[in-house]
Order: sequence, then structure tokens, then C-alpha cells
Amino acid sequence: MTRWLLVLVLIASCKNREVPYKPPPKDAGPAEAIDAASAIDAAAATAKLTATKVVTGDSFSCAILADKTLRCWGRNNEGQLGSGTTTDSSTPVTPKLRGVIDVVVGTAHACALLDDHSVTCWGRINFGQTGSRLVPGAVPGVAKVKRIFAVRTASCATLDDGAFVCWGDVDLQGHLRLPGSTIEHRVPTPVEGSRAVAMLTVNGALHEDGTVSFWGADGIPQKTELSGVTEIAASGEEVCGLRKDGTVACVGPTTVCAANAPKPPPVPKKTATPVKTPMKKATKKAPTKKTAKKPPAKKPPAKKPPEPKPEPAPSKGLQIEVLALPPAKHLAFDVGLCVVTKSGELQCLSNRDGCKQDAPWPGLEKVDRVAGYCALLRDGSVKCWDVDRKSRLVSAITGATNMRELAVSTSHACALRSDQEIVCWGSNKYGALGRGEIDAETHREGRAIEF
Repeated sequence: MTRWLLVLVLIASCKNREVPYKPPPKDAGPAEAIDAASAIDAAAATAKLTATKVVTGDSFSCAILADKTLRCWGRNNEGQLGSGTTTDSSTPVTPKLRGVIDVVVGTAHACALLDDHSVTCWGRINFGQTGSRLVPGAVPGVAKVKRIFAVRTASCATLDDGAFVCWGDVDLQGHLRLPGSTIEHRVPTPVEGSRAVAMLTVNGALHEDGTVSFWGADGIPQKTELSGVTEIAASGEEVCGLRKDGTVACVGPTTVCAANAPKPPPVPKKTATPVKTPMKKATKKAPTKKTAKKPPAKKPPAKKPPEPKPEPAPSKGLQIEVLALPPAKHLAFDVGLCVVTKSGELQCLSNRDGCKQDAPWPGLEKVDRVAGYCALLRDGSVKCWDVDRKSRLVSAITGATNMRELAVSTSHACALRSDQEIVCWGSNKYGALGRGEIDAETHREGRAIEF
């Protein structure tokens, strides 16, 4: 009997133990819904902002960010930062713009091309009114814009149909005015004699077909014989173009080296033509009734189709000069009559004799391009020299590595790194370096800007 009781106890102990049910605690309130939009905005706010383009003006800069917004910093005496004030800023400010796909800057103004192909400007570039615009304003009457330009105190745009319009400091025909004259504030004006502009300088334009126009003191565009041009730059009273074969040719009323300029063919002298005495006409007898004949009926002349208007011929008063420079891939006229050669050197013509080459700049090899007083090398590093451009002492900019774009003004420089960071150096008198401070020093080291 005792054995059976022991077996029953063992069997009972082998059964699964049941856990008594306990109801869950009451909820404190309804569950909150997850706001996906706010979560994305919060993530974007903490994400690092990067740039796609940087441009430099007179002690100020602007950059396009990856989200197509704009940031500007530095001098703001004319409202060129677009912040609504005239207070300088050593940190980037945000003009109220979205959809920015391009930006250009002049002496003290900026213009942006938006993704709806409209243009907005601010700073010292008012439209028909004196004073400056402290916030971005749409350029009136300008739409379907293809590209924009800024030259000194004026701006221009090429439209989709090839039309070319300018505003700001232009004359009644839309032509750029000479420096030193009273600044005008004209509304957008079609430029007479110029279309399909791809690149613009103070005294010339490169057209989409590779031809070049020149204008002098009167501002009226004159078609030149330069063709096959990929890049232009101004040099004194001349406009010079880099041609596809690597040669550099200039055109204007004067030439750098008169010996290289083609001489016009001699004009033959006019000989005096003898004066002929008129012959007496023989008198005809009046026809009689028998001999008189009725004149045949005249047929009306056939109408000729209207002839198409010929294009303006190139001006023969402008001399073309091919500079004595080696085959080039870029112009470097901010330095002088210089080019970046296809081998990567900075080669200039002599200051004393424009017909001869100077020695290549020492300390510069494997140059990709030159802007202002700095050179971007093929390895992404940057080297600069004195701002007055008289010294050839070249030094590397620390912190400026892995760069892919370079923007240089007379006061400072900025470069866009491959990781889309912007690094600036130079004068920080108005906070143009974007470092959060203003000082009177010239900084030789580059420091990344925080947006």
C-alpha cells in the first residue's frame, strides 16, 4: 500500500504546473501615433548640410546647398546677403529662397536662378529704382531663363529663345556701362545686337556657336572673326578667346604685340577719271501716220520674293592677334596675359615685352585651373600668392585639400571640397570667412564652414 501511494505522488509531480492568469495593468492613456513627417524633419535638422556651389564677391560669399536653399555671409553694406538688413554677418544667413539652381554675384549684389526658370536678385541691383534691395526680389518681365550673369553692378540673362536681357547699370539699349560712370538702375532691357550668350565679360560675349562679340566705349556689340572659342576673358581694351586648338587670340582696337597683328591689305589709290564731254544727240524725224506703230503693251514686272536679312558681317576695324603662348586648356587672365598649359604649368607673357613668353611660374606644377590669385592643382590641393599679384612667391593653403571648385575675389577665397564642404581663407575684415568672428587679419589656413 505504501508503494502505491509513492507512485501516485511521483506521477502527480510530473504534471505541468499552470501559471495563474493575471490581467495586465490598465493603460494610462491611448497610444500616441508616430508622425513620420516630423521624424524626417528632425532627422534632416540634425543631418549635416552640404553645398554644391560657392561664389565670392567683394568681401562676401554665397553657397547653394544640396537642398537647393542658399546661404550667404560676409559684408552686407548694400544688402548683398539678402537677410533684410545691412549688418555684416560672420556666420551664414539664409535668404528666403527655395529651388535655387544657380547663383552669381557682382560687386555688391547677387542673383539666383530658380528651378521655375525665373530670376531673383538683391543688393545694389534695383530694378528701375535707386537704392538697394535688402531681400530677394523677382526680376520683372524675365522668364524662361537659361543662364544668368553678373558683371560689376549689372546682371544679365540668356532666355530659352536666345534673347539676351540686362538690368541694373546698363544704358538704354541694355549695354553694359563703363566703370567710373554714375550707376544706373534700369529695368530689364533687351540687348541690341547680341543673342545666345554663353559667357560674359566687361567688354565681350561668347556666343553658343563659339563666336565672339566685342564692345568698346559705346557699348554696341560688334561681331568679330573669332570662332571656335570655348572660353573668353578681358584684357584691357581687348577681349581674348581660347580656341579649340589651344591657341589664344585677342581682338580689339589695340593689340598687345603689334608685330603679330595681321596687317590689312593696302587700299589701291584712286586715279582721277577724265571728264567726258557729252555728245550731241542726233535728232530723229517725227514719225508719220503711215510709219508710226503702236508700242507693245508692257507686262507688269514679276514680284520677287523678299530676301532674308543677312547677318551682320564681322567688323573689319578690329584687329585679331594670336598671342605667343603654348597650347592652353584654360585662361588665367586674373594674373595677367597667362594661361594654364595642357601640361599643367602657369605660363605668362612678359610684362616688359608682350611678344615674348616669360618663365613658367615656379612652384606650380600639374595645375588644373587658376582663379584670382590661387591655383587649384590636379591632386585637389590649393596654392596661392600675394593678392597684389606682383609676387611669384607661392605657398600652399593648409586645410584646403581634396578640392574640386575654386572661387576667388580680391579679398578672400573659398573652395568646395569633394565631400561638399566649403573652406575659406584670406581677409576676414567683414566676416567673409564665415568663422563666426570678424577680425582684421589675413588667414592663410582654410577652415570649413558650418551651415
